[in-house]
Amino acid sequence: MSTLSIAKVAKAAPAAAAPRTPDRDKLIDSTQFLRYCGVQYGFSPVIAVQGTPHRDAETIPARSGRHLVVASNGRGVGFVLLNSHFKDRRAHIGLCLLDRTDMLVAKSMPVQRWKGFEDTLRIMDDRRADLRLAEDALKSWVPSTATLTAMAADMSRECYLANAVLHPTPESLVEGFEGNALDFAFHVVRKMKAGRLPSTTPDAYRVRAIRRPDTLFNAGMMAFSIVLEKGREMGRVSTRILLRVQDRERVRP
Repeated sequence: MSTLSIAKVAKAAPAAAAPRTPDRDKLIDSTQFLRYCGVQYGFSPVIAVQGTPHRDAETIPARSGRHLVVASNGRGVGFVLLNSHFKDRRAHIGLCLLDRTDMLVAKSMPVQRWKGFEDTLRIMDDRRADLRLAEDALKSWVPSTATLTAMAADMSRECYLANAVLHPTPESLVEGFEGNALDFAFHVVRKMKAGRLPSTTPDAYRVRAIRRPDTLFNAGMMAFSIVLEKGREMGRVSTRILLRVQDRERVRP
């Protein structure tokens, strides 16, 4: 995965480099987040995604909308920030696994934007050992077709935001897959990013691709959570691994 300069981040996600104003000076700044990840942890920017304005705030410019940035250590682990300059949106900071431009969020926390990111990043950094244990466990587990289909059914419901109208069939998410449990989570995220999946609703349009920052964050978080929880249930993942998604951590549309 190639690294991005701050200038390239700003070009891909203009809201990440929105001009500073007095009312924003104390809020989380996305480029400052990336620079801090570099200085403190040796992570470099690798992903930047700009969203469209929120439906309930269509009069604000895109530069104030939701956006997502990721910094990586170059070995498949990253810190992700889902941020917005719109006053009614929380920021989310997470610890993630990366495969090229695809992301699975293993741990995340919603953050009030005036509280900064440093403390939350320290919590994410403390979970990196758990992430490696979870990664190793999921890579060593090759689920049966029945288990894959059961996880796909959960992902079809949970990987889309609460306002989603259509959801893909589990069979369409499993189709073409061979590999371990971690590969499956990445596989499903790629399928959802590609879109044009058959819907569980009869005679409906195909399910569109997920592209917005909030949908990408949620899909990556829930895909990882579902395979991890199924692994715990089947005794393939230790219950001592402290990676769980709480309802309060979910992304709001």
